[in-house]
Amino acid sequence: MVYAPTGQYFSDKVINIGTNRWSFKPEIGVSYPFYKSWFIDLYAGVWFFTDNNSFYPGNSVRSQNPLGTFQAHLSYNFNPAMRAAINLTYYTGGQSSVNGKLDNDNQNNLRVGATFNLPINRRHAIKFANSTGALVRFGADFSTISAAWQFVVF
Repeated sequence: MVYAPTGQYFSDKVINIGTNRWSFKPEIGVSYPFYKSWFIDLYAGVWFFTDNNSFYPGNSVRSQNPLGTFQAHLSYNFNPAMRAAINLTYYTGGQSSVNGKLDNDNQNNLRVGATFNLPINRRHAIKFANSTGALVRFGADFSTISAAWQFVVF
């Protein structure tokens, strides 16, 4: 994954839509089928961030250490298009600094959730998902509920 420094950014504002930096995450994953329709998926990745050289109040440099991510998904496939899963995501690291002064924002967070994919036909499906913070040391402790329409174009 790669995120470009897009979005509006004003170096004289504390809160911005954009981050004024690049970030990218190489990731590796493995999926292992076991016992009939059960699967386990494991992923490991690391977010890397470039510096924001125009951080508030405009002449500060904000840096961030790499942020490790680990995911595990246990899923049951009812058929090739319909499945349910429980999900775990763990984040570690990512401490930031402004002008070399370290912030107390090192992450050590665990999220849990569930996903259900319901096929409508061969090319369309509805995905329902939820997640919540199980262990939040730093950062936003939030819960999500989502529904998405998925389709295959080819």
